[in-house]
Amino acid sequence: MKPIQLKMTAFGPYKYTETINFLDLMDHRLFVISGATGAGKTTIFDGISFALYGSGSGEDRKDTKMLRSDFALDQTHTSVELIFEIFNRKYRILRQLPHVKKGNKSSTGEKYEFFEIKETGEVPVVERQIVSEINKKIEDIIGLTQDQFSQIVMLPQGEFRKLLTSSTENKEAILRKIFKTEPYRLINERLKEKKLVAEAELKKEENTRNSYSEQIMASFPKRESILFDLLEEGNYNIFQLKDALQAETNYYRDKIEKDELLCEEAYENQVAKQSAYYNAKTTNTQLEELELKEQNLQRLLSQEETCKKEEIRLEAAERANTIEAIESHYKETVTEGNLKESLLLRAKEELSLTSNSLIQMEEVYLKELSKKQDREQSVEALIQLNALLPLMEDLEKRKRQLKELEVRQRNLKEQHELKIATYQQAKASHLLMKNEIEKLEEQVNPLDNKVQQYSQIKGQYQLMQDFIQQESKFEELKSIEEKEETIYLKAQQTLQYEEGRWLNNQASILASRLVDGEACPVCGSTEHKPTSTYTHEAILTDEQVQMLKKDLTSKETSYLTIRTKREHALENIEKILEQLEELQLSILDIEQVKMDLNQLENEIEGLRSDKESLISLKETYKTSVRQIEELEENKNNIEAAYIHAKAEYEQANAVLESKQSSIPSTISNLEELHEQINAATKQKLLLEETWEKAQKQHKDAEESHTKAQMRLEHAIQSAEEAILKQEKAKQQFLQSLVKAGFETKEEYEEARMDEPARKALRERCEAYKQAVHTFTEQVKDGYKKLEGKSKVDLNALEEELSQLKTAYESALNTLNSTKEFVKAGIEIQEKIALSSDRIAKLEQRVSHILDLYDLLRGQNPLKISFERYIQIEYLEQIIYAANERLKHLSNGQYQLMRSDRQETHGKQSGLGLDVYDAYTGQIRDVKTLSGGEKFNASLCLALGMADVIQSYRGSVRIDTMFIDEGFGSLDEESLNKAIDTLVDLQKSGRMVGVISHVSELKSAIPAILEVEKLKEGYSQTKFVIK
Repeated sequence: MKPIQLKMTAFGPYKYTETINFLDLMDHRLFVISGATGAGKTTIFDGISFALYGSGSGEDRKDTKMLRSDFALDQTHTSVELIFEIFNRKYRILRQLPHVKKGNKSSTGEKYEFFEIKETGEVPVVERQIVSEINKKIEDIIGLTQDQFSQIVMLPQGEFRKLLTSSTENKEAILRKIFKTEPYRLINERLKEKKLVAEAELKKEENTRNSYSEQIMASFPKRESILFDLLEEGNYNIFQLKDALQAETNYYRDKIEKDELLCEEAYENQVAKQSAYYNAKTTNTQLEELELKEQNLQRLLSQEETCKKEEIRLEAAERANTIEAIESHYKETVTEGNLKESLLLRAKEELSLTSNSLIQMEEVYLKELSKKQDREQSVEALIQLNALLPLMEDLEKRKRQLKELEVRQRNLKEQHELKIATYQQAKASHLLMKNEIEKLEEQVNPLDNKVQQYSQIKGQYQLMQDFIQQESKFEELKSIEEKEETIYLKAQQTLQYEEGRWLNNQASILASRLVDGEACPVCGSTEHKPTSTYTHEAILTDEQVQMLKKDLTSKETSYLTIRTKREHALENIEKILEQLEELQLSILDIEQVKMDLNQLENEIEGLRSDKESLISLKETYKTSVRQIEELEENKNNIEAAYIHAKAEYEQANAVLESKQSSIPSTISNLEELHEQINAATKQKLLLEETWEKAQKQHKDAEESHTKAQMRLEHAIQSAEEAILKQEKAKQQFLQSLVKAGFETKEEYEEARMDEPARKALRERCEAYKQAVHTFTEQVKDGYKKLEGKSKVDLNALEEELSQLKTAYESALNTLNSTKEFVKAGIEIQEKIALSSDRIAKLEQRVSHILDLYDLLRGQNPLKISFERYIQIEYLEQIIYAANERLKHLSNGQYQLMRSDRQETHGKQSGLGLDVYDAYTGQIRDVKTLSGGEKFNASLCLALGMADVIQSYRGSVRIDTMFIDEGFGSLDEESLNKAIDTLVDLQKSGRMVGVISHVSELKSAIPAILEVEKLKEGYSQTKFVIK
């Protein structure tokens, strides 16, 4: 990756948009970034790192909130845009941070862009312009993660020395990030989880197998046998348990045959007795049923007289039913005659009413016929009034227009007077505002100098606060370290003591079980010397000892972690003290610095408030100028409109007066004309409607009278016909009564019965006869079947049957229990066999996993895990590449070497670094090197790492390197050789940028990127080519 152009807006000390065009270097690939402390040299590295990966270049510059410029305007968003080239393809990436503007509650302005620049234009590199997709694509294109980028391309201030001087654990973390060896560590964690799971499964299966002895006790009744003797003794193995269980199962197999014979005999006795019982019970039931049927037959015979009376009543009802239709016809003729009589009376009344109505309508008709002349006069008056309507409407329209012109003339006059007053007031306010602006400009002039001074003091105060925090943290960690060390040493002593007791106890147990003549399981000897008696105390089990070991490992890890944190805190304190010495500050001055900082902050806050007021006032002043111009223009426009409106009013008034003379004096306005037209229209309509109504009513009266006469004639004829029909039906009904055998009409009415009642009576008579016949036949058959039989006493039979049933159930339960004992024995044997097989397989699996886990986690004399073994190979290659350059820089004196020395408390090793001094022939720790020697070694390691990564990943192309500080610790000879190394790098095609205050370095390198801090506090950049 090679940068082409970098744009930083409101970023760090850069207030506006700062553009760095790396093409200005031309053929110079090596350049120095120079400037005062705090000017923003490292910010350039932050800008490149932020554009590519979204955060600053160093560990202490990862927080993006710190990247926004303190000088940035509220409306300006913080952003970085980088154009870079890689593999002959150009890309543009932009990242813009959101921030909360004044007056807003939420942040706005967040924006991300990533495009490839082609001849035809820009093409999006990602489908969606979001952070996650851009970050992933950047890593794919550049081929480096941010951690790799920070180690081999951009070497932040103090960061790249970590690989040289840090502990093995820290080197492991660095190499894990750079070479992505995390999966190897995760394999180890996964194996640990598998080991714990496998051990838990084995323990669970062993507990399951051990639980079968309890299941045996619950499955079999206790008796004198080998199995129960073995269980009571408690000292047995699984094979003895299997044999005893098999013997117990065989016993119950033999017992099944005996129990089956007893059960079969009891069953046969029960079946025979049960058959006799059911036969006796059936005979008793049949005798009881015969007695009940005799009782029912006698009850039916007692109801014979009632049945005969119902049959006579049914016969009379059937005769009455034959003349019901004739009676109905007679009743209908009577009803019809009554109806015809009522219609006749109604027709006579209607004829009388229509005659009176006709006489009245003739009188009304003649009266309206005489009003013909009045109707013609109303039509003529209406025509005359309608002719005046258009003239009156035009006159009213002109009156309204005249009134509107009058109102408009009056309003324009008032507006003109108001605009004159507003214009004069605005001019006076404008003059006062101008004087206030000049006063505020004088007050805010010192603001930029105050901001620059505040920034310097704030950095000093922050450094002092960091010292106090780190010192407090150091003391706290030191106290915790002492406690953790005490806990760890105590746990170590406990483990040594308990482990020794456990070993002694195991040896004692083994010795106590030796028998003369039998081979020793350890040495194989058959002769044994007398052993001392050893009391078996209550000691821990092997599992408990292993738990103590795990607890010790956990406490050791906790102790070493705290110790590393404490050493890191001490290093931070030393770094801060060096920086304070460079600034000639004492930590005792922190209160004075804080007071100065607060005082400056208050002054700056006041000046910024004044500046904001000034900006706001200037905006108001500009608005005021525009308002005065607008007011003057409006005043002139309104004055012209007023003159024009006055002339229109006078002209319209003259036209109105000339037209009003042609209207009759009886009509003053359009409303009165409309009222007269409406009145004439109503009079005309009233006369016409009354005439039409009289004609219609007269015609309707004549038609109604004619219809009434016709209805009366029809009603008289219908009434006469109905009387004749009624008399004929009556004679026919009386003849039918005599024919059906009824002497009087009352006798007929008493015999009448509806069809459902007749049907029900008929069914009752038939049912009675059928029941008598059925019970008579059943009683005869019953006596015939049960001849010679009598009732039997069932109580004695039930008692004997109950005893036999109890005996059978007891025998059956005994047989089933025996079968269940056999079944349980077989099942437990199968379970024990399966469990033993599973335990053997699980033990084998646990053994394999444990061996592999110990191998990968570093349980070997060198204490090297599999992941660290891989990292050692990478480190060896880095050291080899670094020594090629370090040999030149140190005049052949130094050569880096990987150290295999054991670190404290058995910690894993293998990533330590030593240095071989050819002048003394000794090997020593790299921490003993001087500051300049450490810088050279760290630089060589970084360059060596870049070579190794580029060799492993062919898609990675490292065309650029940036180095922040470090050259100030070199003597003249070392500095010259470092410069030669940098020159060799740029000859190979790399662009190398160096931040340095060393004058010799700036004079030796012809290209300089100067970062200038202006008096206002913010910075600017420019390239200077010598």
